[in-house]
Amino acid sequence: MDGFIPISELGYGRIKSPEEVIKPGDKVSAYVLKVDKKEGKITLSLKKLLPNPWENVKEKYHEGDILKAKITRIMPFGVFAELEPGVEGLVHKNNLEKSIKSYSPEDIITVEVLEVSSDRISLKEVPPFEREDDIKQTEYQELTINLGEILKKKF
Repeated sequence: MDGFIPISELGYGRIKSPEEVIKPGDKVSAYVLKVDKKEGKITLSLKKLLPNPWENVKEKYHEGDILKAKITRIMPFGVFAELEPGVEGLVHKNNLEKSIKSYSPEDIITVEVLEVSSDRISLKEVPPFEREDDIKQTEYQELTINLGEILKKKF
């Protein structure tokens, strides 16, 4: 017997093509959503067997966190940005660094978490670090200070 898995039931993230998740001939475990005896059709889900990424979103993301996010949709009121497969937040157009017309799906932006609830995340775009070596220098300075304090105590 064959079953049908709608693209929306392949996973929690945005899936463009079923081949991203499954290929003909793959053996999978699936959840039976619906059996239509009259039509002889079975509708299945892979998503129902996966953990819901929104279940622990309040523990994982906190106000003030700075993260990379991928733009998934552009709407007149802002952009939706994916933090992880199945978890998207809204960056309102007032919280974007540039005009909404300058963004495209798949763009990677740096965002700050403004608010987290069990079903919604509000984000604000922040400028990315201008130079990678600035970050390394800051880390090096902190390490030098800590190392110096340790050496003073030992000698």
